[in-house]
Parts: sequence; structure tokens; C-alpha cells
Amino acid sequence: MKDSSAPDRSQGEGDDKRHFSTTSDDWTVTAPSTWKFFPVAAGAKWPASEGWQTQATDDPAQIREWEAAGLNLGVSCGVSGLAVIDIDGPQGEAAWADLCERFGEPPPTYEVRTPRGGRHLYFTGELPNTVQKLGAKIDTRGVGGFVVAAGSRTVAGPKTVDGDYVALNDLAPAALPAWVGTLARHHAEQAAAVEEMDLPSNVARAKEWLSRRAPAVEGQGGDNWTYETACHVRGLGVSEGQALELMLEWNERCEPPWEPDDLAAKVANAFEYGQNETGAWGLGPIPESWAGVAAAGHGQAAEPIQFEALGSLLNSTPAPVAEIIGGLVETHVFTTLSGPGGSHKSRLGLQLGLCVSAGVPVFGRPVERSAFVYLSFEDPRDEVVRRVHALSRRLNLPKPPDPETAFHYLDRTGRPEPLLIVREEGGLEVTDFGHQMIGRLKAIPGHKLVLIDGTYNAVRFVGKAKINEDCVMSAIGWFDALCAAADCTIISLWHPSQAGQERGDAGGWSVAWNNRPRARLSIGAVKGQDDTFELKVEKRNHGPKGPPITLHWSGGALLPRAETDAAEASERFMRTCIDAAATAAGQGMPLTMQKTPPKWVFDEVERASSYRPTQRQIKEALAQALRDNRLRYMKGNHSRAAGYYPFDPDCADEMAAEAKRQQTAAKGSIGLGQ
Repeated sequence: MKDSSAPDRSQGEGDDKRHFSTTSDDWTVTAPSTWKFFPVAAGAKWPASEGWQTQATDDPAQIREWEAAGLNLGVSCGVSGLAVIDIDGPQGEAAWADLCERFGEPPPTYEVRTPRGGRHLYFTGELPNTVQKLGAKIDTRGVGGFVVAAGSRTVAGPKTVDGDYVALNDLAPAALPAWVGTLARHHAEQAAAVEEMDLPSNVARAKEWLSRRAPAVEGQGGDNWTYETACHVRGLGVSEGQALELMLEWNERCEPPWEPDDLAAKVANAFEYGQNETGAWGLGPIPESWAGVAAAGHGQAAEPIQFEALGSLLNSTPAPVAEIIGGLVETHVFTTLSGPGGSHKSRLGLQLGLCVSAGVPVFGRPVERSAFVYLSFEDPRDEVVRRVHALSRRLNLPKPPDPETAFHYLDRTGRPEPLLIVREEGGLEVTDFGHQMIGRLKAIPGHKLVLIDGTYNAVRFVGKAKINEDCVMSAIGWFDALCAAADCTIISLWHPSQAGQERGDAGGWSVAWNNRPRARLSIGAVKGQDDTFELKVEKRNHGPKGPPITLHWSGGALLPRAETDAAEASERFMRTCIDAAATAAGQGMPLTMQKTPPKWVFDEVERASSYRPTQRQIKEALAQALRDNRLRYMKGNHSRAAGYYPFDPDCADEMAAEAKRQQTAAKGSIGLGQ
């Protein structure tokens, strides 16, 4: 029986509108009769049966029949002329806000809130179906895709929660912004370029993924779990037959295992109805398609050359240059950061990556918040830990909303296998480690900033390949293709030649190292000035280089003087608050979260900072010190006094107990006096 809160969909009178009542009683949502609906499983968000594409209809009688049967409804986007953007949760909203800031706010349009609190933005136009290609937790649905309609309801399950799809307004869908379509088609075309199925690398990745995939369990959503498993394997770039063969081994762990014919039907459904692109996460034939050196075979029929007229270019809307760090690093570009030993390029690269993952500006320049992948061949893990702590504290970096997806670190010290081998006689060889890394990068959703420390560890140049122009151009071309295929930007640390250092251009070894990269950065010490360095944009094909940036060493970070002064003042303020908390605890009167600090604390901070702080500023500093493990907060009980104490647990326990004794004694003496 249909729930009373379900939508009433009836044919409008005298026009071509179909009216959708929602959970709101004060207005009615209307949908054009051109929208096509199909049945969605009751309480779920997947089609009620196979062949939903052919069931989609605008017949009101049929729609009412599905409703009466207790089914949800889906909107078939492509045939309805709709392009829908699916924004999922805070991470999706942040990524969408970043896109809108860069490319422009879309016009107001029809919106639907999903049971999980996400949003569906409806536009008129055409989009491919993509998964987290525009950004983290942002999907698109268009031709061949669908969304669940407003008024539908889901119940709690393995992939669903209790809740309604609720229309948030009664606006007509606006026209799709051109930039959304351009970005989505760009990513979809990259995925579609991976047409070759069952490459050894793709089969190996699918097999490895299935070995980690939990088995399907009857009565615990096993049916849908198996279908989703097949959809993911399909996306890894294997054929239907190969997917079935691989999943038969996975099936042995299922409880109970599927009958082979039933499993084959699941796999077939995934390949026919899955919304993601076939081979969306697959890898192309790396040496041939990425090396940039394979010449077309002679005597083969070539595609006809088609020139584009000037008028076509002038009628196209110029896309802005996408930058992951404004004025320094362009998105989807392989960039070298060169400098001699001791110039702190490893630390600077880590600093850039941490800021990007936290969404914090770099030297006052805006960043595109992205996941950070750090591939370290040189510095051991202990040193990386020290640097991460120092940089996070010095830059006052906020913790990312999802640390597990924002930062990815791989320690490769002492492991000789590179990503790529380049031989003097020609040809590139992608190692097993290289294939694994490509797969892992593609599996991380959204755009990534990848730091490689350093280039000569990631690429092994055999013989004189490092000074051979063709070899160098092929290697850099491979990294350029990796940026596009894995949706990432790469900064690779590089040691210039002695001649390049003497010339002052941080280049050398071969002119290809200067000419082939689309962008080059360099860092070096400033002569005669201790702990002072100069960061230069040596090359930037798509924009001005800008003046050099003078950086100063400051507590483990490299900062411009203005930021250094600000950081030192901030640290001085923090240190004074921490010292005041320790002093108060030692006097048996610890500072607490609830009470206003005594006047002497304000006086101490004012003497150190040259301005009178507010109560809020002091409390925020104490709270930050708590998060940074520079103070400890003890809850009060019968044996200890509540408040801030030094971080050392033994010291904190002893001081809290002593403070409690002093406070108890003080209360007793007051009682005797009375």
C-alpha cells in the first residue's frame, strides 16, 4: 500500500504539465510532460526490473499504476532532455562550490534533496554519465542514465537510508552551463578512449580488487552487492566473459555461492545496465599509447584530415586556465621542481601538497582543494612524520574532513623498482610497480596532486638515456598522459645539472629537460642570506611567469617574509597561552573551558603580543593547543581538578591531583572561618 506521504502525480488540465505534490503543503512542483518515468524498486533507488530504458514513459495512467503498486519512480534523463548533477554531502558541496567559484555560478534551477542529504540539480541539456569526474562526490547523469524522482522514498538497507527525495523548489530546469558540459565530456572522452579490453594490467587489477572485495551474503543485500561488484569489474576494463571468469573465483567465498548461470546473469546485467562508462577505470596499452614514440604503420589507411575554420574557434567560449595553485601550478600538467641539494625542495613539495589537501592558500595564492598523493623515494618515514607535524603546526593547517581520502603517502625508500624504465636504444617499459601505481591513482576519486620525490628514482634512465632528447621527451610525454588518464597534476622533484646551476636556469642534462615540460619551477638559496630561498617559475606555457618569490625558513616551513612574521606572531601568542595554562595549573588554579581566564593571563599575553587579546582568542588558542597535543585537558572528579595541564600525562595527573587538594583545602578553610 502506498505511503500517504508519497507524491500524487496526475495529468494537469488545459496544459502539458504533470503536477507533483511534495512533502511541502504550500506549493506544488510541476514537471513537463516530456519527462519520461520508469518504475524503481519499492524503498530502493535501483530499477524495479531489467530494461528500464524501454519502460520509460510519460503516460500518466501507467505512472499511476506503478505508484499504486508501491513502487518508486525514476526519471530517464537522456530521453527527457535532462542533465542532472548529483552532489553528495559536505565533500561534494565543497567541490561544487570550488567549481562554481572558478567557472561561474549556474542559474537557479529545479533541485531535489536526496535521503542522505545530497542534492540533484536538474538542467536541460545533454551530459554523459560520470562518477566523481567533476570533483569528489559529484556525479553526472544524462544520456543512458537516471535519477530517482522527487516523492520517492527509500528504507534503510546496505546501500540506502530511511528518507525521502524532496523537491526543494518549483523552478523549471535551467539550461545547463556550458562549462559543466565541457568538463564532463572531457572526462568521459578520456574514459572512452580506453577501448581495449582485457589488457594484462587491467585483468591483474580486477583480480587484485576482487581478492579484497567482501563476499556477498544471502539476506544481507547479497543480490545488489553482487551486481555492484560486477559493475566495478566492468569499469576496470575487462570484457564480460573475463569478468565472469574472475568473479567465479570470488563467488566461491560468497554465502552461499551463486549458481554459475545466476552469476552470469548478474554480470550480463551489469554490462548492459551499469551507468558508469565501460572501462572507466581501465588502463590503455601503456608503452604504445603513452610513450609518444610509436609511429603510425606505413601503408595503413589513415583517417581523413579535417581542418577547423577560424570562425569555429572564435565562436567557441574560451575555457579559463585551470590551476591547482594559482600562478604556480596548472591542473593536469606535469611540472618539474628543480633545485640543488639542500634547497629544501622536498620540504617545499610536501608543503604545497599539504596546503592543497587542506584547501589552504599557498603564499596567498588560491588552491583547488584536491587529494594529495606523496610518492617518496628519498626521505625515510620518520623524517616525513617530523616534517608533516612541523608543517601542520607552523601553517596551522585544519584537519581535512576525510583524512583517509585527502592524503595518500607511500614510502619507497630502499626499494629500487621505478615506475618507468627508459633505455638509450629507445622504448619505454612500465614496471609492475608502475602499473600498480596507475591503477591506484585512477581509483582515488576526484582530482589529485601527485608529488614524486624524485624524478631519477621514479624513472630509471639506462645508459645515456638521460641526455638523449628522444628518450627524455618520451618519458615526460608518458607523465603528461598519466596526468590526463588518472585525472591528476604531477610535481616531480629534479636535480639540475652543474651547468644548469651555474647558468642560473636550474636546467641541464638535455635541452629536452628545458623544452619538453609545459611548466618548470626552481628553488635555490639566496647568496649571503641565511635560511633564505628564491622560488622561480622558470617556464609556464599558459600564462605569465610572475616575479620570483623570496621564502624564509620558519619553524619547518618556507614562507614569504610577511607570512613568516605573521606565523611567528601567531606562534608567540600560542606559546604565551600555553605557558599561562601551565603556570595556572602549577598554582593549583588551572584554566578551564567554561570559566573566563583571570586578568593576569590577559596581561601576560598582551606583554608578549603587544595587543590586548579577547577571551575568545585565548580560548581558541588553548583549544588549538589541545588539538596539536601541546596541552592536555583533564575532566574533574573527586580526585582531580578540571582544566588545562601540560601534555605529559604523568605530569598532568600529578598536577590535577594537587590542584584538587588545594581547592578542597581552600574550601575547608573558608568553612572553618565561618
